[in-house]
Amino acid sequence: MRIKSNKLTRYLGYSVFFLMIFFAGAHQNVRYAILLGLFLFISFGYTVKKNGFQLRIAKELLFFTLFYVSIGVFFTSYGFLAGNPGAMASFNPYVVYPIIFTLILHFSCSEQFLWGLARTIVIAAIATSLYGLVVFGAKFGVLPQYLDFDIGVVFAISTESESVGMHLNTILPLIFITPYLISFVILRYLGGVFIINNITIISAIVLCLVFAVLTRRRSLWVVIIMAPLLTILFFNFKICAKKILIKQFVMLGVFILLSGCFWIMLKRIGLDLLDHDFNDRLLSIFSGISDSSIAHKEDQTILMLNEWRDKPLFGYGHGAVVKGISSSDDSPWAYESSYSLLLHNVGLSGFLLYASGILWLYIKAIKIIRQPGRWSDAMIATLVGLTSLLLANATNPYLGQIDSLWMLFYPLAIINMVSMRKKVSAAKIA
Repeated sequence: MRIKSNKLTRYLGYSVFFLMIFFAGAHQNVRYAILLGLFLFISFGYTVKKNGFQLRIAKELLFFTLFYVSIGVFFTSYGFLAGNPGAMASFNPYVVYPIIFTLILHFSCSEQFLWGLARTIVIAAIATSLYGLVVFGAKFGVLPQYLDFDIGVVFAISTESESVGMHLNTILPLIFITPYLISFVILRYLGGVFIINNITIISAIVLCLVFAVLTRRRSLWVVIIMAPLLTILFFNFKICAKKILIKQFVMLGVFILLSGCFWIMLKRIGLDLLDHDFNDRLLSIFSGISDSSIAHKEDQTILMLNEWRDKPLFGYGHGAVVKGISSSDDSPWAYESSYSLLLHNVGLSGFLLYASGILWLYIKAIKIIRQPGRWSDAMIATLVGLTSLLLANATNPYLGQIDSLWMLFYPLAIINMVSMRKKVSAAKIA
């Protein structure tokens, strides 16, 4: 009976993460219902033993959550007292969501669950990319019209600058997942761990790359290009890294060559609609060539920094509206320049506090990378995905959504599992 309960818990957990990827930004009530069921099942089921409730969360992770929640409560309250219209809306991402994901650490504290979660991410990437490609093909008559079905996520086709692009909420998780999968393939070549068969993971990467081209999302292109470099960067923290340094550069050269072949193939099969401004959009990332979206974000940053100088230490509190910037009527406190907005809202003190938490996460993760075992490689791929998300978050507010916080949770879950495993080992020795 206990084995069946554990299995049910695992698959309910996998379903939550699959839904957060495939239905990003939609049907959140379903996920809340599953999570509530999980918490009730665990609380009143097998975790309450004769010696009382056993919380499988390391003390350092509990302190991490308390630290972040305290900062969130302080600056949300500060914003509320200052009369900021978005103060209460900021309560969820800065207070409630971190608590929810910390509780998720409890039932995810097992190697079996976390490896299953890695496989779930691969499957969700395939499903998400296929959905986007199928609907895109149906909208342009390449595939039958009945395949153009709505699953509740925001889907739009853009024809800006006489080219075609796709805007879909589920692009967000692929900013983490695509570099994460690319990193796993590189690490596999370097003698790393096996999480799923090569055909499946390579199929997922190919689908994600095609999907990335169709989206015309520059932030996604950049993190894909940077994935091999980030993998090599984090791989060099491994104790054995120097022994296979040449292999790394060979792998990087192969990736660049395959990327060039991949783009040539796309052009040959007739994706001319996408090619009109592809080079301009890609080069604008590096050359400083500006378009309307880049100029708008630059204007946001300048105005935010100008206001921040008036209150540099504590800022204006969460949910503040920046003067001179037009935002949406529904949420005028939401802007695209995420880090500039954070500095504006919480000042230098709050910004450094939030940054110190991320720095702590990276320090703990690098310690795991330096240890022997398969979790070293898993953490490298996870940090590649997380770093990609943090880079992309500079120009879009990705981290304010519950469906994106799982990407921050994932490395924390590995840290928690390794910490609890050490605790158990130390107790047995004692």
